[in-house]
Amino acid sequence: VPMPKKSRSFEARAWATVRDLDNITALAYVAFIVSVHKINTADWQGVETGFQQGLNLATQLGDNRPAGLCISGLAHMTYYRGFFRRSLALFKQLEALGEAAQDVTHWGTALGAVGAVLMRWGQWSEAMAYFEKGLPLTQAAGNSLAEWNTHVRIGLAQFHLNQLNQAQQSVEAAYDYVTHAPHSSFANTTIYSD
Repeated sequence: VPMPKKSRSFEARAWATVRDLDNITALAYVAFIVSVHKINTADWQGVETGFQQGLNLATQLGDNRPAGLCISGLAHMTYYRGFFRRSLALFKQLEALGEAAQDVTHWGTALGAVGAVLMRWGQWSEAMAYFEKGLPLTQAAGNSLAEWNTHVRIGLAQFHLNQLNQAQQSVEAAYDYVTHAPHSSFANTTIYSD
């Protein structure tokens, strides 16, 4: 967040606007978006509170889209902070929601993320099964970030399973993608990280 003061000002305006609207759907989305912003400022308590508030509102609405976004946000936050068991439980919750709603975005994200947690524990074959199941869903959703993260993770799993030629092909394809992605793309950070 290059201009935190200005950023907080826009955050306050978003909350003021959504309160005036008296629209629970808009409130759920603002809770989600503001929480994503709080990740960038490492306000972990604010992130947790905001995602939980968004999830409660979305659940009240019966709207799987923002509910899934909030579960995904909570799960990713816990994953990146190293709380893998909790993140696994949240990603499994997202997987169930995505599968029940046949929402390829949430379902594909969840499968790739469960595989990533298993990868952290060295469970390479199990991780690969999740990656292979999730990849077509992320492609169907048009989610290029998740798709190429999955390719890199498949490459890592192939490497650890001693499938060296396939691993090199997977990682080179992902590297080619990320080097041609816009420099502003979030994909650069997460794919290079994996």
